Amino acid sequence: MTLFEYQFQLSGKSNCLKVDIPIPLPTTLTDFCERLSKAHQIPCFILPSLKEKLTTFVALEEQQFYSQRASSAIENLKNQKFSTSSLSKQWGQAFIKCDSKEPPSSNLDFSSLYKKLIHSTSLMSILNVEHAFAMAIQDVIWDRDRTIAELEKRQAEEMSEALSGGIGGRAFTDIQINNLAQRHFERLESESERWEKVLATLKRDQKVQYYEWLKSIDQDPQQSSERARSLSQRARSVLESKGVTGSEDSDREARLEESFTIHLGAQLKTTHNLRLMATDVLDLCRHAASFISGGAVGEPQRLQTALSLYSHKLCGLVLLVDDRLNSYSGIKKDFAEVCSQSTDFHFPELADQLTLIEQNIAEHSELKARPSLSNSDSGSIKSGSSADSQEKKSRPRIGSFYVTKHSNLSEVHSVFHLVTDDTLLHNDINSRHSAILGLRNILKACFKYDITTLTIPLLLTLEMTEEMTIPWCMKRAELVFKCVKGFMMEMSTWADAESRTIQFMVPKGLSVDTFNMLSNMLPGIFRQSDPIVGS
Repeated sequence: MTLFEYQFQLSGKSNCLKVDIPIPLPTTLTDFCERLSKAHQIPCFILPSLKEKLTTFVALEEQQFYSQRASSAIENLKNQKFSTSSLSKQWGQAFIKCDSKEPPSSNLDFSSLYKKLIHSTSLMSILNVEHAFAMAIQDVIWDRDRTIAELEKRQAEEMSEALSGGIGGRAFTDIQINNLAQRHFERLESESERWEKVLATLKRDQKVQYYEWLKSIDQDPQQSSERARSLSQRARSVLESKGVTGSEDSDREARLEESFTIHLGAQLKTTHNLRLMATDVLDLCRHAASFISGGAVGEPQRLQTALSLYSHKLCGLVLLVDDRLNSYSGIKKDFAEVCSQSTDFHFPELADQLTLIEQNIAEHSELKARPSLSNSDSGSIKSGSSADSQEKKSRPRIGSFYVTKHSNLSEVHSVFHLVTDDTLLHNDINSRHSAILGLRNILKACFKYDITTLTIPLLLTLEMTEEMTIPWCMKRAELVFKCVKGFMMEMSTWADAESRTIQFMVPKGLSVDTFNMLSNMLPGIFRQSDPIVGS
């Protein structure tokens, strides 16, 4: 501490300010002057003079402080109080710590940086840049789809001419037609692979640019916000060039929704939120563009998803799939297309996650099969049917689930892929069905890993069919309502009393009357909280 004295005139009287100041100063001169003025009730018109005197005083004292410390260090070195090797080692460690250039693959640093910036004034700039990058991916996807569609059209015309009598009056034999079909297939495969490489390269470059841009925000927020605006304008030009128009409001069709607040438990009550909604499951994953102040931005739901990405309030979705770990058909293909429409800056791509899951399942199946192989005395060669059964064992079982993580979806962080089969279409399933038990395990995982919002397909199906009559829907909904209630009460006994949100989703094609009947059924199963009405 060093004594600082400052004399000034106030109301015709001479005043003297005496205060001990730490050297070196732990904060900026401006902040320190503000603190002095508030602590000693110094008028604001005296602050410029005080700051000038304090600047000169601190500069001289700090220069003297560092000179004395340097002289002391040199004397200690001359007297060999410190060895040169230890000093060199300390200096090297300090230099590496302060000037380390870690690669962008450092997930810990990236997640910490993102969590810091997403809860700052840079929030909208980050979302605008992410949306602009997504529009760049979408632009490539549009070009890919157009190119492949034109190629398929030309190939269809060539095949039609070959089958109808040949090209140029020359008839084609069966072998020539087969060769033509093979060339068409190889050309189409080659074109698809070329576009996949283009997309993979673009996403990889975007990840590097995004990481570097986040680091630049920390250093120069003004320049980074200007770049975000330019990228947003470029995204809008991409949308307009493709004939896509946006507005302040989302063009997505409004969905049927009804919310409830319920109590669980007899003595120790916990409050939870339930929501019944009719929508397409992929609407919770898709992004819709809108324009605000001349820039392209995502939906408001995307804001909440980004803010809660590194938090204890995650959002999950139950997706009903078959036992094949691929994305070639059905809802899995549609979901993979939604995931591929933008770069996931925080987690691996969906295909890479599925590959890792498949490897883990295969390793687990191999470990389970080892005891039976060691106890076997026979060295007989296994037949093809046994090989097929071994392949089936490497698939996930009915009622099991695997989890994929995402940061580029609209309202979802984690997707629980629940493996089901055609038995869910039957009318006689009960609470011991594999899919129902799978729901129990999913809820258990949600309570354990801070997933506070979970969307469940109420009818255990993602689309309506003719067999799903009103009695069928009511019976299935009652079963799922009661089972979920029991599972939540079971989990609440050992988990914390935090409020959670369960969203029961029904297919989009459900009639309004059936939706209202399901809405009326829910309060009869769950105990609703009574609102307090003032007299």
